[in-house]
Formats: sequence, C-alpha cells, structure tokens
Amino acid sequence: QTQDKSVVEILRDLTQRDTKNQSAIFGQSLISEIRKIGPVTQTSHRRAGFFVLLSPRVPAVLLEMGFMSHPEDDARLANPQFRSRQMAATAKSISAYFDRVQVISGGAGK
Repeated sequence: QTQDKSVVEILRDLTQRDTKNQSAIFGQSLISEIRKIGPVTQTSHRRAGFFVLLSPRVPAVLLEMGFMSHPEDDARLANPQFRSRQMAATAKSISAYFDRVQVISGGAGK
C-alpha cells in the first residue's frame, strides 16, 4: 500500500502494458489456430480501446468469426461443422495459452 499517486499510476500502467502484451500473444496464437480452419482477413490482428478489453489484469481479445453481411462468411457461419471446427480451434488456443501461462508462472500441476 502506498499513498503516492504517481507510484500507483506507474504500477497500474506497467500492469496494463503487460496485459496488453499478453493479449497480443494470445491473439496471435488464436489467429494461427483459426487460420488452419478457414480464411482470416489480412488485418486480423488490430488493437482497439474497447472498454471490455481494457482490464488491467485479464488478457482479452475480441473474436469475430465472420460477417453475416458477407455472403461467403454467412454460408460458412450457417454450416454447423464449420462452426464446430472454429470453436474447437478457439478452445485449443485458449487451453494452450493458459497451459503456457501456468508453466511460466510455475503453476503447472496446481
């Protein structure tokens, strides 16, 4: 605990910077897995200041699986097998990320 506001702000900034870096690492891993399932836009990894992505301690990504306004995306999204493969790739990426985080933090096996 400290009463010095500048120290608090520096610590918060460092924490949020690390969270953004972890979000980018996770996002790249997620894109790599999803790319194996189907097409991914060229600009698939972008940054945005959405409120839900700004937690200082929780890495976050926003995943858009396609656009219903795009005929090819709409056809893929209507296919249950395609959706299942996308979700399996997403789950695999999430699991791999947290396995990696546990190993790095020494939490493996806990």
